[in-house]
Amino acid sequence: MRNPIVPTLFALTLAACSNGASTPPTPYVAAPIADLAADTPLEVRGNHTGWWRNNQVPVGQNAVNENGPKLQRLVTTTTTGAYVAVFRNNITNDNYGRAVFTMPANGAVVTGTTDQGYKFTITNNNNTLTYTLTGLFSIATKPGPSAGRYAYGGYAAGSYTPTADLPTTGSATYTGSFIGQSSVAGLVTGDASITVDFSAGTNQVSGAITNISGGGYTINDLSISATIQGLDSSYSGVVVTGTATGSGADFPQGITGPVDGGLYGPSADETGGTLRVKNVDNFLTGSFGGN
Repeated sequence: MRNPIVPTLFALTLAACSNGASTPPTPYVAAPIADLAADTPLEVRGNHTGWWRNNQVPVGQNAVNENGPKLQRLVTTTTTGAYVAVFRNNITNDNYGRAVFTMPANGAVVTGTTDQGYKFTITNNNNTLTYTLTGLFSIATKPGPSAGRYAYGGYAAGSYTPTADLPTTGSATYTGSFIGQSSVAGLVTGDASITVDFSAGTNQVSGAITNISGGGYTINDLSISATIQGLDSSYSGVVVTGTATGSGADFPQGITGPVDGGLYGPSADETGGTLRVKNVDNFLTGSFGGN
């Protein structure tokens, strides 16, 4: 394991950013995030793993966040641990703005307002990785003090492993943590264990999210099955809920949802991903990371 990045823990600093065209992707391959040049875009996994809620009428108003704002990417700056958050609707291409923020401590949250006037939060997952960033975001669906609905989701981004550099034999198991936002329990945390079988043709990625709890609730375990695809070693697949007991019955056994992730570092040193499960009006969205 390489030396982890420890973000500089200063107070949140927000700054207005240009409304001009997006910076074209800067070529980078599996470098530590701290070593990436400024203005390097880190594309976020999980554009289909969010949800949103109407704060005024929460019951029955939870919906899949595929037609709303999302954290589209993080962009490096000249300051280690400081990033530009870019929020957009990837379907309609609506712009919800940009903001500079300093990544908070593990498990902590920062709040602010984009240069387009939309309130947002970014929460850091409780792990410290060299090539990968994971956590949660929220973004208001209306600008100004009367925010209305908020869209929530997990994010995973980093310095990816090119597919050509992935091992072709053997397997690797990554252990780390999970952080989620639930319509039932609020903020929840758990443990993540992800295994990648590099010799498998499909379903190379398997794993489990366990010990999920928060807000006095325990949510049943989640199992993951996914396949690597794309030149950036991304993977996508399905997450399934396991046997539910007690308060976990809000997400009974067999509920499915999407999982999106990727492998990061020069030799697939780390992994990070996002997921979502939905049962009627109950949502759980979040991200996991490990090495």
